Amino acid sequence: MSVIPRSMTPRPAPGLIAIVLACCAANAVAQDRPRFEGTWSTTATLRDDPGWLTEDYFCFFGCTAVEYEHFGNLLDDPANDDRPLSELSEEAGEQGRLAFRSLLTPEAERLIQPRTLADQLEDICTPYGYFGISISVMPLRIAEEEDRLIFDYETHNSRRIVYLRGSAPTPPDVPGHFGHSVAYYDGDTLVIETIGVAAAPFYVSEGFGLKHSDRLTGVERYSLSDGGRQLDMIFSVEDPDVLTEPWVWVKKWRNAPDLELLPHEYDCSFIPGQR
Repeated sequence: MSVIPRSMTPRPAPGLIAIVLACCAANAVAQDRPRFEGTWSTTATLRDDPGWLTEDYFCFFGCTAVEYEHFGNLLDDPANDDRPLSELSEEAGEQGRLAFRSLLTPEAERLIQPRTLADQLEDICTPYGYFGISISVMPLRIAEEEDRLIFDYETHNSRRIVYLRGSAPTPPDVPGHFGHSVAYYDGDTLVIETIGVAAAPFYVSEGFGLKHSDRLTGVERYSLSDGGRQLDMIFSVEDPDVLTEPWVWVKKWRNAPDLELLPHEYDCSFIPGQR
């Protein structure tokens, strides 16, 4: 057996060693962190999943953190066992509306208008902006590429590009429909920070018809639970023109590998008030 003398063994350059170690460390981190890829559904399109809680059926469009906590507390209180769920959900919703009003700037408070059915239906038929699409009720598919995440929403057949930190282009000068989103991993949590969002309606009843300004910023924090079968989001938005403090939402999806995103168009030919 031939032996290469130690003095003749090729030695890699120190710089090469550092590069190899860095690549190995990066690959190890990428393999260890959770994978968020897949198709995810709310209770609207996956009604019978055993992982849902009662409050999740109420919060299929997402709930403010105040609503979700209040509804859960009502359900846990034996004194409410004989109260109908519709009554409990209305109470939780009212708590959410009151909490939202308490966050408004004086100028935003003055802009609140009564909402008619026609107003709400018009909102539904208008393609959602960043805020609305982030809490959309229809299924969501996440795909991961080398330098970005692709969020495909069935709602209005929307696609959103989220760049991974370090690969994101310079934010555009003009605000965009979904804004400019950059993601990074904080341990097992996927964090997405968004700026440069064009002014748009909030699209939810708690918004009282208000629009956010193009100074809105958002932070989404996604994590997996139940062995990777559940996607949980904490969504916080700030807008100095409308809000005095962050407005926090929570939302859940269940993994739905057999669910396909369908072409989605709202029928907006109806006469308001007769739908």
